[in-house]
Amino acid sequence: EVITEAIPQAVVQTLVLLQYPDQRTSLQFVSLFTSFITTGFVVASADKEIDTDKYRRKNEPLMFGYVPKDGAHRQMVASVSFFTLYKFVKVFSLCLLIASS
Repeated sequence: EVITEAIPQAVVQTLVLLQYPDQRTSLQFVSLFTSFITTGFVVASADKEIDTDKYRRKNEPLMFGYVPKDGAHRQMVASVSFFTLYKFVKVFSLCLLIASS
């Protein structure tokens, strides 16, 4: 989902938005934002599931266990925000390079 659909779709949509500013619509921005949020949520969810695994926390306590048992929703919000913004910056930077060449 993330690698084969959301990331390529975000790159194509960002390129279109950058190269054709006179044809922008609000639906394109909503679709692009949804793509960024979807990627952020999927990656953050997978990260949380891996970190909260009891087996991994027991066998690798230095690597796993950063998600707190209390207040895990705050960590999830922070992770989704981080991964969403991270994807936005990477995609936007790549598309700026492509559009300027």
